[in-house]
Order: sequence, then C-alpha cells, then structure tokens
Amino acid sequence: MARSSTKTERASTSAPSRPKRQAAPKAQPAPKKYIDEADKPPIAARAWNGLAHGVGGLFRAFGPETLQKDDRRDGFPFLLVILAALGAVNEWFFIGNQVAANISAYSVGLFVGRVAFIMPVLLLLLAGWLFRHPSSVHDNGRIGIGFGMFVLALAGIFHVAGPRPHPNQGMPALSESGGLLGWLVGQPLTYLTDIPAYIILGLLAALSILILTKTPPNRIGARLGDLYAWMFDAERPQKPAKDTADAVDEADKVDDPDVLPWWRRNKTGREEDPDEGTLASDDITALLSTSEATPAYDQAVTVANPYDAATEVLSDVRSVTDTLAEQQTTALLDDESDTGEMPELPGLDGFGTEGPGDRGPQAPVAPYILPSPGVLSEGPPSVARSEANDRIVEQITSVLDQFKVDAKVTGFSRGPTVTQYEVEVGHGVKVEKILQLSNNFAYAVASNDVRILSPIPGKSAIGIEIPNTDRETVALGDVLRSAAAQKSTHPLTIGVGKDVGGNFVVANLAKMPHLLVAGSTGSGKSSFVNSMITSLLMRARPSDVRMVLIDPKRVELTSYAGVPHLITPIITNPKKAAEALQWVVKEMDMRYDDLASFGFRHIDDFNRAVRAGEVEVPPGSERVLKPYPYLLVVVDELADLMMVAPRDVEDSIV
Repeated sequence: MARSSTKTERASTSAPSRPKRQAAPKAQPAPKKYIDEADKPPIAARAWNGLAHGVGGLFRAFGPETLQKDDRRDGFPFLLVILAALGAVNEWFFIGNQVAANISAYSVGLFVGRVAFIMPVLLLLLAGWLFRHPSSVHDNGRIGIGFGMFVLALAGIFHVAGPRPHPNQGMPALSESGGLLGWLVGQPLTYLTDIPAYIILGLLAALSILILTKTPPNRIGARLGDLYAWMFDAERPQKPAKDTADAVDEADKVDDPDVLPWWRRNKTGREEDPDEGTLASDDITALLSTSEATPAYDQAVTVANPYDAATEVLSDVRSVTDTLAEQQTTALLDDESDTGEMPELPGLDGFGTEGPGDRGPQAPVAPYILPSPGVLSEGPPSVARSEANDRIVEQITSVLDQFKVDAKVTGFSRGPTVTQYEVEVGHGVKVEKILQLSNNFAYAVASNDVRILSPIPGKSAIGIEIPNTDRETVALGDVLRSAAAQKSTHPLTIGVGKDVGGNFVVANLAKMPHLLVAGSTGSGKSSFVNSMITSLLMRARPSDVRMVLIDPKRVELTSYAGVPHLITPIITNPKKAAEALQWVVKEMDMRYDDLASFGFRHIDDFNRAVRAGEVEVPPGSERVLKPYPYLLVVVDELADLMMVAPRDVEDSIV
C-alpha cells in the first residue's frame, strides 16, 4: 500500500497541470464604411446637384467646350437660374400688380430699381458663363467685376433718367428709378447736368463691357471684325500676329553676330547665366535616367505637345529657310570615296574661317529671324489648390489621428504632377514615427508612389510628396516666356518644365556637355528631346548654335528638316553618322588649336574678342576670323549606332 501510494503521488506531481480553456473572443462588427470613404450627402443635396447638373448640361450643349465630371460647379449657377426665373415671372408676367410691385420694391428693385426688369436676362448670361467656366478658372473674378460695373452703370442711368428720388422717400420710390445703388452713383453726377452724367455712365458701361469680353482698347476694331465674321460666317484675311509684348525687336531681324537678341541684352553688355532656376547636370540626369517607369517624378519635367510646339516654330521659320534647304540637299558623305580623308560637311559659314583655305568655299546662309515669343501657345492656368488636395490632406490627417501621432498638415506646394504636403510634428514627437507610416499614407491615398522627405530643405517640416490625380499640362511656351528663361542669357538654355513647387525650370546645355536621356517607354524621352530642339530654335541663331541631327529610325527628328541651324541634312545612315561624329571630333581639335594659338581658354572669351576686333591673325594669313558657334549633336537611338559601328562611335564619343 505504501509503494502504490508513492507511485500515485509521483504521478500526480509529474503530470503537468492543464490550463483552463478561455472563451473565444467575440468577432468585431463589420465596419459600415472605410476610413477614407466620404459620407454620402443628404437626399436633398443630391437632388439639388442632379437638377443643377442637368441644367448645366443644357447650357454646355451649345459650344465645343467640354468639362470633366469632377470639374463641374453647377450649384451656384443653378441658383442664379432659379432667381432669374422667379424674377422674370414677377417682373414680366405681373406688370401693374401691386403685390408684384411690392415684392420687387423690397428685394431687387430696392438696390437696382428698374434694372430689375432686365436682371433675369443678365442673370441667365452670368449663369451660362459659370456653367461653362467653373470656379477654378481665373477669369471668373474679372467677369464678376465687369458684371457689377455694368449693373451699377445701368442703375445710375435709370436714376438720372428717372424722377431722381431720395432714400427718405421710401423703398417703392427708389424702385421706380435706379434704386439705392443708382442713387449713390447717379445723384453726384446730376450736379454736372444731364449730358456729362450720361457720358460718364456710358463710359463706365463701355469699360465694363471691355472687362467682360477681355478686350484691350487697341483691339476693339479687331474684336468687332471677329464678331462680324462669326455672326455672318465671313472669311477674314489672316494678319500676322503682332502683339506689343511679344513683338520682335528690329535688331533681331538682322542676322548679325555682333547684335545680340533682346533676351541676351543687359545693362552691362555681358552675358550672364545665373544658377537660379536652372538644373545642374546631376539633377537632370537623376530626373531623366531612370530604368523603371516612375510616373510620379520623371513626368514632372515633361512639356506638353512637343511635336505641336516644334511644328509651330518650324512653320514660322521655313519661309526663310527654303533656299538653305535646297543648298543642303547635297550628299553628306560620298561612300565611293576611298582617299581616307574626312570629307567636309556643307553649310559651315561662321565656323572661324572665310574665303579660300582647307575647308573650301562656304555655302551661303539665309538670314534667320528669331521667332516671336508668342508663336508657342499658352498652357492652361496653374491651379494652386483643388478638391483632390483637400481630400488628401484629410486622409493624411486621418492616418495621423488613427496612430495617435501629434502632427498636423500645415500647408502644401502643388506642382504639375506632384504635390508636397508639409507636416509639422508636435513637441517631443520623434520624426521616425512619421517615416514609419509611409505605407499607411500610401494605402490611405491609394497610391504606391509616396515619398517622404525629412526634413524639407530650409524648413522645420516633413515633406510628403504624393502624385496628383488631376495632373496639369505644362506648355513649353510658358516655360520659355518665364522670368527664369529670360534671366538665363546663354544661347544653349532650354526649357525643362516645372518643379514640385510650381516654379519654372530651365537648364543650360553648356554645363552638361554630354547628356544621356534614358528611361522606359512613355517616360518622356521624346518629349524632352523635342522640347530641347524647339527651345534652341526659339532662342538661338545659326551663328550661335549649329546642330547635327542623327536619326537612324527616321521617326523622331524628321520634322526639323531644312532648319538653318543644321550643318547637314538629317543623317539616317548609321555608317555616315559615325563619320559625322568623326568630323565633329576633328572640328573640336581645330578649335582647341585656335584657342591655344591665340591664347584663350574658353570659346566665349574667344568669340567676345573676335567681335571686339582684339584677335589678330599672323602676317600673311588669309583667314578672316569669325565667332565660333556652339555645336550640338543629337543622336536618337544611340544603341543602333553602337550595333552598326561600335568602335568608331565609341571612339568619337569618348
């Protein structure tokens, strides 16, 4: 019995105690909506918006303008339509009714008097404008000012022409004339007698019409002619566009290298190239040399419609380049030549020599007129804030509140494709907490291209860069007309686009003598190349920049055939392209020899001395020195050249 009891005790002590089974936790109720899901508006608001969109669609049906669904702002214009309908019923269908007269006297007639009779028509016109041009358009402020001035002028005219009552006579008396506003405007003018009062009020009404139609005084005749042609479907002779702000200086019409164009002149007479607003070589390489498609960042510098911009410039230039195009149709390089010497390229006028010499006779160059800055079309106005930005701010704030992080969004800077939101953290909060929420921010805004910058340079804030759902189009014309492009006086300045802050960005190719544009399909390589060439055609003469275009695929650069900047017709044969690169190397060596023999270290210093007549050739030499233009070689599809003639192309590039 003792042994058995001992075994029992051992068994009881060695056996592990079983834990008590806990009850399974209850399942959480399913969420009624997602965190970033907006609440549905009430039924009344949805009904109002539906009616407003329907009426707005009727107004937008008359015309070619189209709006996206998110751009419509039909609530307030629909209210104006309702007020116009009520006013028309009261003013037009109950004439002589005492009740309708009292309603008019104590509402619209109190302020504008008898203008209330035509106010429904004016309100319908204003509502039609707002339906077709939402509140995001910057012209609505001008329309509001012009509309108010027009109504004020009409009220003043009705007061001067009426019995001229005073406010102490009561509201019905004011409503029978020009109303309270008409009394304020017209009563002081009555002391000048009637005719001067009518003249002043008429001028005010005419000024309001000019403001409404956005017509400068010097364009009144042209606008009337356009109105006549539109009403009667008449054809008007096309006149060359000549704007006072965009007119070409007379000195720019002379192809004289000693005369600088307007955009390269300054008080000191020296060419300046400030670094402000420009991109360095490393920056532009980082933007354009991505191996994978990153639409949030590498599209921030693309320029809209580069092919259209190039076509506009070429149409303005071809009238003075037909002669040169005929002269440049000579064969570039003779394949049957076996002398071993590098044949010369045609069209080398202005390359440092003139007359007989080792280069042979020079082909004449037609005078080149710089295109007007207004040739390139304007882009849409930039948007500083949109509903998408407000929605993303709410989503970022919601993520910070969910994870109980003491931080808030204090502002944002909107670019064409990316917006940088500024987040300031509270006292004692680690910055790492914001960095750890990167995936949560990306999930909340439904985008995988979220970048956190900690901190923003020059600010005590964290930047969260998120792509815009409503991207903007950047026009090359706006970039070249910007202050940054005008400050950069170098002939190799090109337009790049806009940065995250919405500032215009230009780049100087002279600071990046070797530039490789790489990226995946659709990342903007062709747009950048076309924008680069178009910028040079807009800002540089053939005496400043000469180009060699190599296009083996015959697709990208064919639209530039015949421009006077070309040393030779566009090269499409890969073997001839390799020989052309060898000629460029030979030309570079000759320039090095000239700079060394005359004691100069930079081509700009040499050109400046040649223009000033400070360089003297050796006695007995027949050379006539001219400033050297920059040489720009553009190669499309470099891989094709490397496959055909890898050794020659590689040696020339190196």
